Amino acid sequence: MRETMTIILAILSALSIASFSFADEKATEKKAPIKEEEKAQPNNGIKTLKVMLLIGDVKSIDVKAKTITIVRQTGDKSVETAMTLVDETKIMSGQNIKKPANLKAGNKVRIKYTEVDGKRTAKLITIIQAEAVAPTEKKTGTAKHSKPKKKNS
Repeated sequence: MRETMTIILAILSALSIASFSFADEKATEKKAPIKEEEKAQPNNGIKTLKVMLLIGDVKSIDVKAKTITIVRQTGDKSVETAMTLVDETKIMSGQNIKKPANLKAGNKVRIKYTEVDGKRTAKLITIIQAEAVAPTEKKTGTAKHSKPKKKNS
């Protein structure tokens, strides 16, 4: 019985070594050389766009011209960034979808955008905080309380 097991293990070991060397031959086969045209156009001519992120305050928005200007602080100076809105631009406030007309100067926003040939296009605008408004005074009543007058006796 022991001799049979030894023979079987020897055969299995020989087969496994042969399969490794066969797999190695396939991996080292020469591939067809890449043509110069294919080198010049990676991904078969498909452009990949990098999505960038900008957080700042809305300085202005022109709904008709479909443009928005964001101002943000970098160090001790303010930097303005203008970008285009397209029909596919999503505007969100929490879970709610908004329209460009809902954006107001002073809104704090997070914008995901792409840049192609120097033109920035907004893809997703998330309103982080609506325009800060000055607190209003609450009036609890209009009646004035006065101290009772002292009687001269």
